[in-house]
Amino acid sequence: WSFGPQIELGTDMALEIVYVGQKSSNLRRTRNFNQDVITNRVAATSPTQPATATLTPPFPDFGNFGGFQATDGNSNYHSLQVTLRKRFSRGLMFNAAYTYGKAMGDTGDNLTGGAQTSAQNANDLDADYGPLQSDQTQRLVVSWVWELPFGPGQTYLNSGPLAKILGDWQITGITSHSTGVPLTVSASDRSNTSDGNTRADCIGSASIGSRSVDSYGPLFSGSPAFAQPADFTFGNCGVGTLRSWPHHNWDMGLFKKARIDEDRWLEFRVEFFNLFNTPQFASPNTGCRGSGFFDDPSTRLCTTSSTFGQTTSVLDSSKPARVIQMGLKFIF
Repeated sequence: WSFGPQIELGTDMALEIVYVGQKSSNLRRTRNFNQDVITNRVAATSPTQPATATLTPPFPDFGNFGGFQATDGNSNYHSLQVTLRKRFSRGLMFNAAYTYGKAMGDTGDNLTGGAQTSAQNANDLDADYGPLQSDQTQRLVVSWVWELPFGPGQTYLNSGPLAKILGDWQITGITSHSTGVPLTVSASDRSNTSDGNTRADCIGSASIGSRSVDSYGPLFSGSPAFAQPADFTFGNCGVGTLRSWPHHNWDMGLFKKARIDEDRWLEFRVEFFNLFNTPQFASPNTGCRGSGFFDDPSTRLCTTSSTFGQTTSVLDSSKPARVIQMGLKFIF
């Protein structure tokens, strides 16, 4: 569903402000239908005296049903979408679209994966509710075409030799900016229940630090924030509690028409993709691999893994940097 006004601004511009919502029910959700229930947990007293607990499956006569699917998943989407459009006039056309939204749910697409594809704890499905893998809180896309006001039929320099040199130039561009996708910090199955997508324990705060283009530096800054869950417990971190890198991209084109006569002309094109050579970082390693005395958070920190929280690649390895494309067209 959606609703909102479209407002005319002058003769060639329009503003659209729309609320867009969506609700999905009865989605497929995967879980271990016979996952053990943890009871009678006794905390560890020392590294040599680990924690103990009673693990009881709901159906003792059967094994795990790790791939069991039920149609009880839910998701929702709410957004504010603002679009400003200018039709081509006086040599200029542009379209600016901004979205502020939130996509939430307790199950993910089984084909593309994600933290919510399989429940961590089949006996606490509500804990898997959080931002979906497709969620981008903010996104701005601006595209434009600008025909320079020089040359025949234009406002300036519409005759003479300079008219042919400076006339019939056109600049186009697309710029996009978006916030990062959700990240979920995973961990080993310390619950010993053959759970699904195990999450880590949140023991502090984490934020996105300054990125280093040279080293693809660590994403998480501040004091240690994540740890392996204690023995016979599930991780208390939520789904999508962190955000990956934001993305910014500028594409631009420069076109020049050389008229041969009224029906034929040549067009020279130079197009820049990722004009400012901005790296589009892939998500960092969020797999927690701490070890130690598992009832002591200080000895099971995720930072014991040398690659935890680090980004080591870009989104599209075939396009890691700026691309310049040139072409010549004969139009008749």
